[in-house]
Amino acid sequence: MIIDDFIFGKIFILLSLAIFSCQDIKHKGISLHLCVFLYPLELSVYLFFLGGAYSIDFISIAVGMLSGAFCLFISKISEQKLGYGDGLIFAFIGSCVHWNKYLAFITLLILFVGLVSLLIVFINILRLKYRRDSNLPLIPFMLITLIVVEFFGKGF
Repeated sequence: MIIDDFIFGKIFILLSLAIFSCQDIKHKGISLHLCVFLYPLELSVYLFFLGGAYSIDFISIAVGMLSGAFCLFISKISEQKLGYGDGLIFAFIGSCVHWNKYLAFITLLILFVGLVSLLIVFINILRLKYRRDSNLPLIPFMLITLIVVEFFGKGF
């Protein structure tokens, strides 16, 4: 079992992502203090309250944490083109959902962000205002993609 198997877990994940999405849109970044507070809180609630009654899926948690660590590494070498907060959110989501849902989430996220980026680039080229250094907040895309995977991905 993983926290995503419980309705409280789904609500916690989606509310956390909604808060981080608003911060990402408004401030072009998230509060790392809040992220560092919520992530251990989520894991400790999961392990303490749910771990005794159910078998814990440590493989899914490890896959999520490793993907988050990989994103943090990418953040470091790319001079934060992918932010540190995005890496922490990848670890947060990855440790909360099953590994098969997480792979579907990553695949759909890449597709969704790629299509939106392509559309924005195309519109900006037509308006003659193309700038290579423009950026998009990633966490709102993560929220939308996770909602799609959670509620419409019954086969995962």
